[in-house]
Amino acid sequence: MDMGQAQGNETTTIAVYEQTSPAVVTLSVGAGSGSGSIIGAQGLVVTNEHVVSFDPTQGIRVQTMAGGIYEGQVVAVDVVNDLALVQIISGEVFPTVRLAGPGMTRVGQQVFAIGSPFGLTGTLSTGILSRMAPNGDLQTSVMINLGSSGGPLLNSRGELIGVNKEFVQSADGGNVGISFATSVDRVWELVEHGFNAPQRADIPTFGGHRLGIVVEVETLVVRQVDPGSVAEWHGIQV
Repeated sequence: MDMGQAQGNETTTIAVYEQTSPAVVTLSVGAGSGSGSIIGAQGLVVTNEHVVSFDPTQGIRVQTMAGGIYEGQVVAVDVVNDLALVQIISGEVFPTVRLAGPGMTRVGQQVFAIGSPFGLTGTLSTGILSRMAPNGDLQTSVMINLGSSGGPLLNSRGELIGVNKEFVQSADGGNVGISFATSVDRVWELVEHGFNAPQRADIPTFGGHRLGIVVEVETLVVRQVDPGSVAEWHGIQV
């Protein structure tokens, strides 16, 4: 590799991190923690289901890279694919990570992961997409660790192509450089078929009431807030 190519790769890495890291969050649930990505400017976060279900008796705290701390509410889950959507309870506008289109991943492409391993917020790791698993999961060489779960797997354009969820451990508990992420295709499916389907049993209720919002699938913008709903009470606006 010549110096020009090396510098080009470095420039891409820096650009991806600077573009996307403001939209990466740390989620704390009781004694457990994980990572997530803000994919909607009104505070819609995608993460792992196992992150938000770590302690069902505890609320979800969402901390942004800017240092803001907010309450979060689960609005949809996909247990099979280990995905969850969390709404930040705030009237603020947030930076976002753009979702890649379905079918946009290729084995061999460079990938990037940002998360909070062991509480080290905003940690960047790089690697390649090593394999497409039969179930659609993405196998990568990215080094992720405890606390990275739920964070974004990104392409060189800074688009989310997956949600990091697990890694292979050696006998002594170390990372051997084999990690897995749920494909963005499954994220799109959850947004489209889960988020706006209040009759589904896998969308939880909060104190007997659903969050009470409807999201436009293409833009991930809140288009409706039900009067008297949990969302309205917490200040979420159209």
